[in-house]
This record gives sequence, C-alpha cells and structure tokens, in this order.
Amino acid sequence: MTMEAISLAINPWVLFTVTVAFLWCLLFRRQKPVNYPPGPWGLPIVGNLPHLGSSPHISLTKLSKVYGDVFSVRFGARDAVVLNSEKVVREALLQRHRQFSNRPLLFMMNVLGVQKFSIAFGEYCPIQVQRKRCALRAIHETNFSDLDHFNKIVQDVFKDFEKELFQKGTEIFQPSVLLKMAVSKIMFKFTFGEDPRDHLLSKELERIAVESTEFTESGAAGALVDFIPSLKPFLRKQIAIAEHSVEELINFVHKVYTTRKHLLTSDSCIALCIKKLLENLLKKYSGEPKMYSNTLNEQRYPLPQSKSCNISDEEMAKLISTDIFGAGLETVGNALCWAMGFIVNNQEIQQDLHRELDRTVGRHRLPNIQDKPNMPLLQATVLEVLRISSVLPIALPHETSEDATLGSYKIPKGTLVVVNLWAVNHDPRVFDNPHEFNPYRFLDGNGALCEKKSRLQMPFSIGSRRCLGSTLAKAEIFLLLACLLHKYQFSSPNGSNIDLKGRFGFTWSPNPFSIRIRIR
Repeated sequence: MTMEAISLAINPWVLFTVTVAFLWCLLFRRQKPVNYPPGPWGLPIVGNLPHLGSSPHISLTKLSKVYGDVFSVRFGARDAVVLNSEKVVREALLQRHRQFSNRPLLFMMNVLGVQKFSIAFGEYCPIQVQRKRCALRAIHETNFSDLDHFNKIVQDVFKDFEKELFQKGTEIFQPSVLLKMAVSKIMFKFTFGEDPRDHLLSKELERIAVESTEFTESGAAGALVDFIPSLKPFLRKQIAIAEHSVEELINFVHKVYTTRKHLLTSDSCIALCIKKLLENLLKKYSGEPKMYSNTLNEQRYPLPQSKSCNISDEEMAKLISTDIFGAGLETVGNALCWAMGFIVNNQEIQQDLHRELDRTVGRHRLPNIQDKPNMPLLQATVLEVLRISSVLPIALPHETSEDATLGSYKIPKGTLVVVNLWAVNHDPRVFDNPHEFNPYRFLDGNGALCEKKSRLQMPFSIGSRRCLGSTLAKAEIFLLLACLLHKYQFSSPNGSNIDLKGRFGFTWSPNPFSIRIRIR
C-alpha cells in the first residue's frame, strides 16, 4: 500500500463518513423483520433513489430480474416493497385488499389537502368505498344506460377534431395537442353534460389540458420532496407548478358546476348524478350518524374523524367530479397518442383495422359503441396499446394498513407498496415478445377476442383502488380511435418509423412526434 493510500485511509473525514455509512446500514438492516423481502443495499440518506434514473418503472423491472417479483427498496427515509408480477399484484390487491389498499400521506397526493376528500388519493375507509360506488354508478347511469348519448358526445367531438384539421390546412401535424383537447371536451361533456361552445370556457378548458401535462411532468419533483425533504428549497418551481395546476383544476370544476347546475339534469351529467346518489346515501344511513356500513365484508366501522365527514353533498360531488374529470385528461390523451404512434409504425395492422371497420360499419356512417362486439381487432388494439404503453407505469402508491403477509414475506404496517404495472404488462412469462406491438396476441384462433388473455394486462391497476374511470376510458379510446381510423389513414411524414420514446412523470407519455394524415 502506498503512502498516499495509507494517508487517505486514515483521513478522519473519510473514516467518519465510512463509519456513519456502516452504522446506518446496520441500523437499516436491524429494522427489517424476519422474512422481509430482499432487495439492493441503499446509500445513506437517499437510499435506492439513485438506482431509479429517469425511467423508474424500467429500473425497478430490471431489479426484479435480480431480486424477484417482490423485493424491497428504500426511497430516502421510506421503506418500500415493489410488486412486479400479475400473480403477486392480484394476491395483494384482491385477496389481501384490506391490508394493501391504504394510501400513504405523500406530497403529490395531498396537494392543497385533496387527500382528505379524493376517492383516488384518499384514505381507504368505508365512507370512501361508498362514495366510490356512487361515482361508478353515476358514470354507468349517465353514459352506458343510454349508448346513443355516449355515441353523440364522442362523435360530436370527433367532428370538432375534423374542423381543427381543416383549419390547419396541412397533412402533417403533431397529434398530442389536438387529441388531448378532444379528450378534454369529451370529459367535460361526460362530467357536466354541457357543450363548452362558449369561447372563454373553451379557452379555460384548453388551459386546463395544458396544465394537466405540466402537473404530470412536475410529479417526480414532489416524490423527491416526500423522500428527501431537504430538497424542497431546490424544487420550489416544480412544486409551485404542481400546486397551481391542482388549484386551477379544482377552481375550474367548482365554477362550471356552480354556474351550470340549474341548467343540467342528472340523466346526462355525472356531477349532478353523483350529488343525487350521495343524498340518497345520506338518507339511507340517516339513522346511524356515527356508523357506516361496509358492504365489502358486512362488518361495521366508525366513520373516520376528518373533514371528509362534515363536507356537504354538493361540495363532495364537486370534488369527486374533479377526480373523474382530471383523471381522464392525461391518461386517455396519452393513450391515444401512443395508439397513433404504434398504428403509424405498423401499417399492416392499420390496413386490417380499416378492413374490419369497412366490413362492420361501412363507409356511410360513423362507428358507434354498439359496433364494438363486431370489431375484435380494434378491441385487441386498444388492449395492446394500453398494455405496451402502460400510461400509468407505476400505480398510485399504496401503504399497508397493518402488518401483512405476501407469499412467504412479512411486510410491516406503514410500508410503502409500489405496484409496478409496467413490469406486469411487459412480463415475458405472460406475454411473448412483450416489447413488440402485437394486437393479435389478444385474439384466439378464430379471430375472436380472448377474454382470459385480456384480463392479464393491468393498465389501470385492479381491486378496490382500480382507476375510477377505467371502463369509461377504454370505451372512449375505442370509439374515438374507431372514428379516426374510419375517416383517415395515418403514416409517418418521411416514411420511416416514428421513434416512440417516452417521458416519465405522473404518467408515461410519448415524446412529441408528427404524423401525416389523409382522408381515406
């Protein structure tokens, strides 16, 4: 050993740093119970955060190849367990949902206090279960009990999309802006039952669509603050963007609801239907002010002591409407952008879709949702887009509400649970060549949709925390994509494949790209 090496070795600061790191590792190791999931060693203070890089879902998937379908990591000061296969996700979120359905108190889930009221972000308790059922019933009653109503909303927005293309006067354009604007109009009509023809309202809607993208791109900064609070002073700008986006969305929904509620009917408006259902729910339990029935397991639990119990039905209807309206903007818009990219890069599949549309619909009318059973390839294409793009690559985080078991592993109460939907949807044990765009994988030998296979992909998670608007989102994507393919042919501007790289934020979105569009 050289003198320089010896000098370095006995440097007091080096010894201090090594000692602190060693003691920290020992402490970290001793905190873990017997049969805790294995995982990589983390660094002091930051834990395994440096391992994640710019695409955490892909990094976690690679770690699962080393440590298994269930492994542990440490995000700054938080212990976390990562789930990476369809089997373990089903065990946790379906078989053991009572233990794995809670939400942690994290910055991005509590911007402006929304966690107290939100169905998606809020605590898992009987009152939230009942509210979610009201929301799901409202979505079904206002959009699927009258399919002609659903068709009209999507078809009218598609016609607006055509006008936008005509005004641009060009064959080449970036689809992301127009598609996300179309989605925002559809979600507006679903939620509020009114057509945003007013110029000022349309401008506000466009601004909300843009700010939803800014929110998703700022999501990673909020996560860093959760795990390393000392970084907050360095991320003020990103945090301010996220807070402003949420505030603007809440204010927009409240204003629209308040100014238009007397003009609408609950038959065609999710927001007012939710209010009506919440009122009926209150009447049902009016004789039990301190108890709520948990119909999931027929037991009874006291209401949580929080503001969510004291808020009026109308205010709660606004907040749930914000959940529904906001959730669809980025997820559906990004899914349609990914769909455009994959269809452009797979011209043979596009030709098969054109043939299916011509055979089922013909050329003299627009497709409708009733055509869906007769269009298995388009159904399979939607499933494949949602699988391969995995727009929500990592589900909203869960937290164990009590000491839990998963397989042979013991997971303590309060552990952060990360559901890696990307790993589930790209598992080579389930999907052959998982990174290849292949809708035919969801069809059987007769060309019919294989229901068993379709249930293996999880774009919206599963169980009690499954995305509130997942059914509505899939129907919306199907019909809008059907209308686009019925009228147009899409190709790359230069004849080569589009480079479909993604960007990680609150969602997984494609980098901007251009396409060429021609009337069929």
